[in-house]
Amino acid sequence: MNRENKITQLLVYYIELRELLEKNTVDLNADGMKLKQIAAIKTESQLIFIKSMEKMKAKLTPEQLEMLKKVRSMDSPVGPPNEGKNDA
Repeated sequence: MNRENKITQLLVYYIELRELLEKNTVDLNADGMKLKQIAAIKTESQLIFIKSMEKMKAKLTPEQLEMLKKVRSMDSPVGPPNEGKNDA
């Protein structure tokens, strides 16, 4: 599944979760399954990001690695920059 498909699927899962929660009776099993689907996509995306970062870091000079550490220390400890700021 490519990035665009993952984003689309994630949005669909959020919409489905919202619909489940808007029902008069909450089905905790269905809600839990939907949350697990959302978590699976987020986890897979973060793992892809971490692998990409490791590949990129392997190509950097020691000076570039030091600069990367400084830049990354200004952002979240794990995940792409701005992770979570645009979640549905």
